[in-house]
Amino acid sequence: MTDGVLLVNKQQGISSFDVVARLRSILGIRRIGHCGTLDPLATGLLVICVGMATKIARFISGEEKEYRADFVLGKTTETYDRLGATVSESDWRGITERDVRDLLPEFVGQINQTIPKYSAVKIDGKPMYKLARKGIDPPERYGRVTIKSIEVIEFNLPHVRIDVRCSTGTYIRSLVHEIGRRLGCGAYLFSLKRTRAGKFSLDDALTIGQIRARRELNKLDQSVLSLAEALNFPEIRVGNDKRKPVGNGVALKPEDIVSVSGEFSACDKVAITNSDGRLLAVAESLIDSVDLKEQENRNKAFLKYIRVIY
Repeated sequence: MTDGVLLVNKQQGISSFDVVARLRSILGIRRIGHCGTLDPLATGLLVICVGMATKIARFISGEEKEYRADFVLGKTTETYDRLGATVSESDWRGITERDVRDLLPEFVGQINQTIPKYSAVKIDGKPMYKLARKGIDPPERYGRVTIKSIEVIEFNLPHVRIDVRCSTGTYIRSLVHEIGRRLGCGAYLFSLKRTRAGKFSLDDALTIGQIRARRELNKLDQSVLSLAEALNFPEIRVGNDKRKPVGNGVALKPEDIVSVSGEFSACDKVAITNSDGRLLAVAESLIDSVDLKEQENRNKAFLKYIRVIY
């Protein structure tokens, strides 16, 4: 199995850590990590970095996400989803489809949301969910997130289905909890599926069973994205002879460039690859791509390395 990024279709009832543990067993590789946790209740796309790809995980984790969520009006729970103990129940029958449609646009944009006390966020080094399970009520924590869009897919009150596009770090169950609070009847998350993470789609993901089967047939490498393919950055390609200098942090010169794919501005992240397409480093450009030619006769750095891979 080569280093790279694997797209997994996570099943319900297992944690993101469980997925990593199973893949370590299947692939025989210890160096594996995921980009963005999914709760055990949630299903769908989990981006997995294998081997050297763990070095680029932070550049993938920050991408926006898309979810399909089903929620139910009329009840709140401790965990904000159907797995938690009931906190309150209210009559939802006075709520109309128009009430919900009129409210949802108010959540689009930057919002402050309450982080569920049953979450992995740590307080003094301890996950909040562990404190909550011990009967300790952790102090409320808030996060600033961005909801790009909310689209209503289906109404069958008290059930509502929505598609949400949002920034990383968004808790959909917190969003649902707040929708219920604003409607005055409460709500809890019934099911959740991540359908997209940055450039990656659930349509291209494999189940754990499919990964195991392809591994046994020695066909899994066909489903693994290279490090360069996984990044959504413009690409600066250099000769194979530049692998060692880049690895040693030696600054590139404009004449070292073989080709440029995509446009970029100063401060944008770019991928540095060699002629074989191997990712050598992630860098921050110090100039706009249109100004590269003007640098040819100047002895001035035009990029700054952020993460050297090889």
